[in-house]
Amino acid sequence: MVIVLAALPHPVLAAPSPVTPVRGLAVLDLGSGLDLEGQGIIERPVNGAIHAAETPSIDTDQGVTFKMATGSNLLARNGQLTAGTFSFQGGVELSKGRKKVVLRALTLNVATGQVTAVLGSKTQTVGTFPLRDVEVSAKRPGSLDAVITFGGPLTMNAQTVAGMDAALGSQLAQDVDQDTGIEVPMQIHAVMTLTSDLAAAFDLDLDAVQDLDLDLGIHLL
Repeated sequence: MVIVLAALPHPVLAAPSPVTPVRGLAVLDLGSGLDLEGQGIIERPVNGAIHAAETPSIDTDQGVTFKMATGSNLLARNGQLTAGTFSFQGGVELSKGRKKVVLRALTLNVATGQVTAVLGSKTQTVGTFPLRDVEVSAKRPGSLDAVITFGGPLTMNAQTVAGMDAALGSQLAQDVDQDTGIEVPMQIHAVMTLTSDLAAAFDLDLDAVQDLDLDLGIHLL
């Protein structure tokens, strides 16, 4: 009797993941975009967020700092950002007299620039933040691990500001264009390992970046 052994298929090795893990923080300055002071509204960080002035190596003393959540990532192919999510922990409480509302759980869709958040108890689209105005703000020489800063701003839509007014009894929306919204200063400082596709997407020279030695924000690396 002849026993014929069928050839076993070669194991298929998974390709390296093109997804780049990202960590870091965002600074949102509602008070410089909206007339909080003029409306008698007090802003304070909650749920783990902190005042920007208390954040080391961040060149601003205005606004609130949110830590980027575990699982945030980027995907770039052929020099284009195609997917990814930046999620941020913490929130900012706005209060006027006894009335309060919290804006929390900010999430950026990297591919579309759309930002969602929870305002009060409602999850909604709050505006857009395209990943532009890019700067390498920290880098060790000989490494492609870098802090990439996106300068913003966040373009907040009129519906979000109207929701704040409804909760607080304020009139912030009177200064907001119903069609285009209002620009609110926001920066994202993202720690990542640069790839050729990410560098192309951010219009960076990868060879030049590799030789940089920048200290600003180096505590994030």
